[in-house]
Amino acid sequence: MLKLENNSDLQRLVKEQIQESVALDYKASPALGKSDNQRNELCKDVTAFANSAGGQIVYGIVEEGGLPTKVDDGADATITKEWIEQVIDSRVQPRIEGLVITPIQLA
Repeated sequence: MLKLENNSDLQRLVKEQIQESVALDYKASPALGKSDNQRNELCKDVTAFANSAGGQIVYGIVEEGGLPTKVDDGADATITKEWIEQVIDSRVQPRIEGLVITPIQLA
């Protein structure tokens, strides 16, 4: 697992061109949205990792061809850690043990 705690860590992924893998996936922030399709996609992505060897999904990084190209502007302020937990908990059964959501402040 990559240690991702701040904006510098995200920028490092782009600078070092850390490629997506079976244990690492990049998603642009607009993927975190409140429509049913976006909520379903979030749950689908999380359960795919939970049903395999695990890994990290990093929201807020634009990728092309599996390589990170930039850190975007981040999700809407209403998309909080608690909101993400609630969406996953309400749509994924059984509950995913060991799920860790780490918000990173960009500004």
